[in-house]
Amino acid sequence: MSHPFFDQIKSFPDFEAACRIEIINLPEAYRGKEKLKAILLGTDPTNKDIQEVLGLKVLNHPFGINSRYEKRFFSRHQENITQLGLDFNKEYFFVQNLCRNYFHNETTENIHWLGIAKSIWIDHLAEELSNLDPTLPVLATAEVITLALVPGSKKGQGKDIYSGKVVPNYYSPKLKRYVYPFYRHDFYRLTKWPAYTEFLKTKLNE
Repeated sequence: MSHPFFDQIKSFPDFEAACRIEIINLPEAYRGKEKLKAILLGTDPTNKDIQEVLGLKVLNHPFGINSRYEKRFFSRHQENITQLGLDFNKEYFFVQNLCRNYFHNETTENIHWLGIAKSIWIDHLAEELSNLDPTLPVLATAEVITLALVPGSKKGQGKDIYSGKVVPNYYSPKLKRYVYPFYRHDFYRLTKWPAYTEFLKTKLNE
């Protein structure tokens, strides 16, 4: 049985055209085996060529967790997770994508991503996360996730947040959780931002 998304997207022709609606097997969330510390949230499962295998890879879990592609898609996140200490790894996280469907274009090239996230997927995510500890924060792996979830978020504000120059509103009323930038981009490697890393540590251990 396909996800309700595939019926909902029909009401938005422009959005539907951006989606790979023929792929109905969507990645399922990965729930770590340890006591959860946070929710790690990706954008969507869309991917393109990697050196050893050309074309789109259909994944069972976000970031290819527990597949041959995990190292390719998850390693940058693992690098940041390691900076949080306590031997953190994927087993301490509930891992999901905000948009669970596949698109024709990857997130940075997808002009409809934000609209689809806000119009359809946020409500589904909120329902899914309602079954988890309400105190678990969300770690957003891309700025566009923060823009979708947190009112008042501004594009290009990441540097000021990581440096402590700006203290934004981190709260998502839709998810009823706090959402903290945990961006994948090389500029935001936590090894470069020790103060922000310490801030995240406190939030994951409250």
